[in-house]
Amino acid sequence: MMKSPSSFKPLPECILAFFYLLLFSTPLLGAQFEENVSTADYLFAEGIIRSVSPEEQRITLKQKKQPSISFSVDENTIFEGFYKITELQIRQKIKIWYRPEQKHNRALKILKPLELGC
Repeated sequence: MMKSPSSFKPLPECILAFFYLLLFSTPLLGAQFEENVSTADYLFAEGIIRSVSPEEQRITLKQKKQPSISFSVDENTIFEGFYKITELQIRQKIKIWYRPEQKHNRALKILKPLELGC
């Protein structure tokens, strides 16, 4: 049995529903971090860990051909490739997405690549 034309939703309601879904899905798309890219929302750095202080929740990174830079870690920092700051060691290679703030650089995401070896 075919539906009568009066049972179909009007076009404006469908368009409104589409934009409503688009509005709430946009923040999820914006939360992705791209490697080797700095934006207005975050900066990107990669290098070798120079120091780690779990007590102060700080990491200092030695960048290639750039000065060392320190980062603060908080409960909102995303860890990928490890679970806690205590798992990081000096001379490990990491990638960090961060936001400069008045007193420090706040780490948004820290990626520790998989270590390959025999």
